[in-house]
Amino acid sequence: MLQMLSRGETVDAIRELIAIPHETEKILREYVAEHPGERQSIERVIEFRQLVGQEFERLYRAQSLRRSSLSHQNVPRSLFTVRAR
Repeated sequence: MLQMLSRGETVDAIRELIAIPHETEKILREYVAEHPGERQSIERVIEFRQLVGQEFERLYRAQSLRRSSLSHQNVPRSLFTVRAR
């Protein structure tokens, strides 16, 4: 996802891709109330997306801090790009 930033995507656009829209989450939770057998799998999906969002925020903050701490130095911008493995 950090690569998406380097290609011009906005942080907010990436956050929207990660997050489950509030209305969708509400519908999922209503469904779970009617179908308790589905609770565990649906709640795992919701929790996973929340964890992905938290990790994205952590990585984004860390990258932003690195950039700001090195901004006064003559460091090539390519050092900050994330490369696929």
